Amino acid sequence: MQIINVKELKSGKENTLAFRFKSINQLFDESDNRLLPYREVSELAEETIFSYVDLYPVRAHLDLVIELPQEKNRDSEIKLIDEAIHNHFKERIPDIIHYLKLTNREGMYSSIITLVNAIFGLTFLYFMNTGDLSATSIPVEIIGFLLVIANWASMWNTYEFYFYDYRTLYRKKRLYNKISLLPVSVKTYPPFNQL
Repeated sequence: MQIINVKELKSGKENTLAFRFKSINQLFDESDNRLLPYREVSELAEETIFSYVDLYPVRAHLDLVIELPQEKNRDSEIKLIDEAIHNHFKERIPDIIHYLKLTNREGMYSSIITLVNAIFGLTFLYFMNTGDLSATSIPVEIIGFLLVIANWASMWNTYEFYFYDYRTLYRKKRLYNKISLLPVSVKTYPPFNQL
């Protein structure tokens, strides 16, 4: 099963998130053969950790606890798990910065298109109000409707870039940065012991 058991512990302003993994291979990507602390966190573990940290304000203090089943000869690995988690989230930040730049660029292009559409639309309205264009003409009505649709679509696209995509990526960058700095402790539990 892919389930990671999570406990949220609160004590005053102190918040702790405890993640219980069924094996070290559930925590780390099995296809990554590098040694700790350079192994990548599994996609499931990354999404789970991120989604629970996302429940708290970015500035809220959090401690992370990683719980793994006891195994022989694991002591050397346990000492490196916190560093591996920090490394993983730190290494993801440049990708998010890259996507932020792309989103910002696309938002700027979309803003320019919106401005051009608005100029055409306002010019069209001006000529209709001065009587240079007949408002009852079918071709004029079609052009008017097309300009309204073009303006609406380009404004929505620009709005989406800046108020949804960019904001979401910026928050993700802040959370990845936060996770890369959070205190992480590792505990073991007897393999037969379940939550």
